[in-house]
Amino acid sequence: MTIQQAIHAYLLADGSLSALLGTRVHWARLPQNPTYPSLMLEAISSPAVSDMEGETTLRRMRVQATVYHPGYVEATAVLKALRDAIHGFSGVMGGSGGVEVESIDLESGDQERDGVDDDLDVMTKQLDFVVWFQEA
Repeated sequence: MTIQQAIHAYLLADGSLSALLGTRVHWARLPQNPTYPSLMLEAISSPAVSDMEGETTLRRMRVQATVYHPGYVEATAVLKALRDAIHGFSGVMGGSGGVEVESIDLESGDQERDGVDDDLDVMTKQLDFVVWFQEA
């Protein structure tokens, strides 16, 4: 299982998020004519981590999460549920055969970014987080 698959499975299994999103969690792009709210995740960077002996199996992935919804209040609720689900997580993510996650931390403190997607005519809210995990 990849870290992307593990994060996806974990978010779909979260009760608060699934109540708000159903299965509308996507990596890298939204489907055509999306249903809202939707959550899109993008891996921004995933550099290898090295120590004195060379490259390790520890990885650091920065993920950008973007919520899409016509309503600002609703988009904010989804982003809060996402933050509550991931911030401070450590352990196996993704269930049986999942990925060992050392920690998930919010990038740049707890800064959220608001925006508008003019093409889709919806509000966006963004949050970046860093996932430290062991690559198999």
